[in-house]
Amino acid sequence: MTTSNQRSEHFTVAVVGAGPAGASCANALLIAGVQSVALVDRAAFPRDKSCGDGIGPGVVPVLEALDLTDVLKGRGRAANITLSAYQAPPAVLDTDPADPDSVLGYVIPRLEFDDTLFRAAIARGANDLTGWSLSGAEYTQSRWRLSLKNTDSGENRLITTDVLIGADGARSRVRRVLGQPFNAAAHTGIAIRSYGDAVGGAHAAVRFDIREDFPRPGYGWAFADGKGHTNVGIGAFATSFRGEHEKLDALLARYSATLEGVVSGPFRKHWTAILPLASQMPPLAYPDNHAALIGDAASMINPLTGEGIFYGMLAGLWLGEELGAALQKGARPSDALSAFEQRFMAYLGRHFRETYLLRVLLSAPATMSLFCRIASRSPHTFRNFIEFMFGPVPPRRPQTLVHLAMAAIGLR
Repeated sequence: MTTSNQRSEHFTVAVVGAGPAGASCANALLIAGVQSVALVDRAAFPRDKSCGDGIGPGVVPVLEALDLTDVLKGRGRAANITLSAYQAPPAVLDTDPADPDSVLGYVIPRLEFDDTLFRAAIARGANDLTGWSLSGAEYTQSRWRLSLKNTDSGENRLITTDVLIGADGARSRVRRVLGQPFNAAAHTGIAIRSYGDAVGGAHAAVRFDIREDFPRPGYGWAFADGKGHTNVGIGAFATSFRGEHEKLDALLARYSATLEGVVSGPFRKHWTAILPLASQMPPLAYPDNHAALIGDAASMINPLTGEGIFYGMLAGLWLGEELGAALQKGARPSDALSAFEQRFMAYLGRHFRETYLLRVLLSAPATMSLFCRIASRSPHTFRNFIEFMFGPVPPRRPQTLVHLAMAAIGLR
């Protein structure tokens, strides 16, 4: 840790990780009236992240609650979504980009989206500790002592905090400090993305492809942002990609070459990512230690799609609300942390189990091909699938999973 004579700064809450989950939590805490919030991140903002840039419709009410809908200005929802699987006819759903009830969301580069959320928290009064990485943490005498290191100069810094929030990504240092192992390979995804130039189309559009030369289960994506750029990537599960990891770039290049009429090169900004899936989550709340995990640090990533922004932001909002209300009343943080975990898992625990089940059902090529063929003929089935993947959670129609499972095994 640090020497005993090193002076420290104290904060009521320290949020480690300033991405969508951490920034949402910081914003919610500040809205609730918490005056002393530190936002720590090893990167200086703006910074990029490997991601498909898809912002699902579930994010919109979170942005509304945080008064951050300005990030959506000038961007319409995706106008259509396409799903192709092997040799089956593609399923296509066209929507109205201006429809507020559309099951499709937005495509916004993370460089822009994350920075907007972060800047809002700083404007509301969060203490900017970006450019500092967490090098050590110790819980003692009812508070956390955090050792930070400047990522440029190597300078050391000590801060203390009453509550520690880990929102520091897939390889979370806070998660390790709390004694939680990372996900096993069977519950971990990997992804790579790059950017190309969109070909035609004035609206955002979303495309998923499942092909013979992809790892199974795995898929490719092409998300056009409606501003002339298309995010192209491939996602797979770590167990299906053993022995192939060094070929990620080559696989992405082969896939990109098949997207003529959708995107053109040169392709740039190749980034890879690790995706800890919600089929194996650690505890979210640590009331005895006044700590919590959210976002990728808590494995809040959809086991079927690999999407995590909505879940991380919702967790950040709810944790900030629960903790902020407790701190303003002088109540114990431990009760608020436990209440947050109960609230989040009651709402999403079943959803994560169901998306994992659907992933298992659709892993077989024959099953996925059959499902895509049915979805290409049935807009109702395809819409249910989209809503289940990206829409309001839990789905508005409780029978959605039953319909999808029946379609997957060819009973509808």
